[in-house]
Amino acid sequence: MIQSLNHKSFIILLLLLVLAGCSSASQKRNAVVQTALKEVGTPYKSGGYKHTTGFDCSGLVYHAYKTNGYQIPRTTEKQYEYGSKVWLARKPGDLLFFNTAWHWWSIPSWFRVNHVGIYIGDGKMVHAPSSGGKVHVVNNVFNNPYWQDRYKKTKRII
Repeated sequence: MIQSLNHKSFIILLLLLVLAGCSSASQKRNAVVQTALKEVGTPYKSGGYKHTTGFDCSGLVYHAYKTNGYQIPRTTEKQYEYGSKVWLARKPGDLLFFNTAWHWWSIPSWFRVNHVGIYIGDGKMVHAPSSGGKVHVVNNVFNNPYWQDRYKKTKRII
């Protein structure tokens, strides 16, 4: 009986530790999202990764993660190679990768990625669009034909 009780206590303790770790990861992902959302309205700047100068897409991702203590690559292509692939259940803070420059007549263009956004939940992402734009939120990103056609992969850092 005592061995059984100790075994059950161990399992309960292990479960609590796992749940605490999940909660901590969730809090970290949400902090990344909140950092990115604070930049809504910041102008696009090619090569930009600072609030004071503006952001390009990967610069916004870099800033949001760096502000929260994570060292990740700076460019979209390197960020695409980083983290683990997410198959189904996207979580806030996951990175959404796109190819916005593909051409049906250029097979090499089919395999590139050139844009990244941060998933914020409920089918939304925050991203820095192209020149002339500002950091903003895209609603229903996976129901939007433009983004659906260009979506490549989701990756998780946290």
